[in-house]
Amino acid sequence: MPIPTYLEKFAIEYKHKDEVTTMTLCSSKGNKQLEVWFYGNTDKIPGEKQLYITDTKDAPEKIVVKDPATDEEILVFDGAFHGYDSMFCDEFDRDRLVNRPLKRYDLSASELILEIYYNIPYEEEKEEYDFDEKGDVILINEQTMSWEDVKRNGFDAITLSYINDKGERICFFDKELA
Repeated sequence: MPIPTYLEKFAIEYKHKDEVTTMTLCSSKGNKQLEVWFYGNTDKIPGEKQLYITDTKDAPEKIVVKDPATDEEILVFDGAFHGYDSMFCDEFDRDRLVNRPLKRYDLSASELILEIYYNIPYEEEKEEYDFDEKGDVILINEQTMSWEDVKRNGFDAITLSYINDKGERICFFDKELA
């Protein structure tokens, strides 16, 4: 089941259906009640119940969840590094990426549901990628990654939602990445 490599140990209750992996996030201690911290803007999206996290004109968004009991921080998404476009298309000014202070999202610690979309036909397009002498894929930033990790980390969309006190799933982050 595809799960981004950097989230493997923080994903529970996951399932994969129709090219989408859905998972609940938890800390390494198993806590599912997590705070959301982010770099970016928040915008009202017509028809949505919650403000959405969006990028800024200076740098892409970054989302971290924190276990309030242990202060453990888990990087959920960094628009400069995660997803297909960041791996193969978009280049960012590294100086702008260094200073992206996080602020707390206006939400009490909650159960968070992450959906990762896998619609890139990697195997069909394998010959279009550049590989180094070890067989690793060369990314746009000149770093390399194994082919299997590319297929897991090069997702094409992501959504992040929380479960409210009525058991409803409310989305507050949604991003196309390819």
